[in-house]
Amino acid sequence: MCLRETDSHRAIRAAVRDNKSYIGMCSFSEVHDHELMWAHYADQFRGICISYSLSKLLKGLPREVTFVRMFYNETEPTIHRTTDDPGQLAKMVLSYKNYRWLYEREWRMFAPLVLLR
Repeated sequence: MCLRETDSHRAIRAAVRDNKSYIGMCSFSEVHDHELMWAHYADQFRGICISYSLSKLLKGLPREVTFVRMFYNETEPTIHRTTDDPGQLAKMVLSYKNYRWLYEREWRMFAPLVLLR
């Protein structure tokens, strides 16, 4: 069964897409010694690992910067409520990955791009 997309659904999708372009994002991991991550993200094992203290990092960042633990699932997120803030919905969409990436134990940092300029 195929659900018909309404004007409301298209407007929400457009608002989420537009808000994603105003969000700066950085990824962090709880693990430092997983070979697949070094292969994927560290220039084929030629990169470096930088360790940090989350509590010290948070103290030095503006309060508009937030951290979210990634959600790993078989399916993509579904937006049910249309009254939510499009910026929050965009962060929610950016906080999901397929369960096959669970080994990354990733956290995402979000910041408004205006803070990063």
